[in-house]
Amino acid sequence: MEESDGAANGESGRDEIPPQKRKQARRRDKHTCQLCRQKAPEAGGVMRVEVHHKTYDPVDCDLHDLENLITLCRRCHHYHHNRPSNDPLPADISEEAESVLLEVDIEIIQLLMEEGPLTIDEIDERITADKARQSVKERLYRVMGLDNEIETQEVQLVDQDLHTGKWGIPYQIDEPERRIPDERQPIVRRTIDKIVQLGLERGYDRETIADIIGINPRTVYMYKYRSYAYDFPLEMFSGKGRPLKNGGGEINHEDVDDNFDMSEAQQQLDANAGESATAMDIGNNSDA
Repeated sequence: MEESDGAANGESGRDEIPPQKRKQARRRDKHTCQLCRQKAPEAGGVMRVEVHHKTYDPVDCDLHDLENLITLCRRCHHYHHNRPSNDPLPADISEEAESVLLEVDIEIIQLLMEEGPLTIDEIDERITADKARQSVKERLYRVMGLDNEIETQEVQLVDQDLHTGKWGIPYQIDEPERRIPDERQPIVRRTIDKIVQLGLERGYDRETIADIIGINPRTVYMYKYRSYAYDFPLEMFSGKGRPLKNGGGEINHEDVDDNFDMSEAQQQLDANAGESATAMDIGNNSDA
């Protein structure tokens, strides 16, 4: 099924994306909205998807180059084309970062600037979007990690307090959660997050990653966003990391199988890709 994107969706004829580029962008993005992850019929879903410019003034590529195109569902596409121009962004957000934000993300940032720090439940009660608590948490991770995910986003937009768990604008947070943990369990959790992120970047689908790691496929993207949010330096724990302050202790990760083996998961990912298992040799450190 070929969608007809273009002037009807807010682009002038001058800016209309060539049909071949649209096909290539949809194929690259697996006919899936890159914001809400809804799938088009070609990917087994029911959502209509469209191709959108990330920015109309790209710096390192041409307007219609694939790296400046993104596949979105009609709802997300409509928001980006029709948000009032006199509605200023509530923070220092680059154009590229803005292109991946949902309306609820902007609302959350504005809310935190005015009332933060807030708990997830407090945020959920105040935003107008009808979202489950888990969805709000996922969007918070997404916004928090944009400065690590998108090169043009130079500043961190939100942060989480290490002790209270509340979310706020970075200047509102006394001790940020974005750090290298001393405790065993957070290190294991962030290592798993990083494996999920790297797996997605290598092109694995979320079902494959979920099967290898032992998590629910619906949570895969939350793991990826949390990886960017906490910015865990995995290379420090690949044989050269610092020792834990409090060794031992029970790992209790609610989403991961009790018998989860990070080394085995990495080997399966590498075997599937035909790559060397030395790409991310972290196995022995899961029991450090």
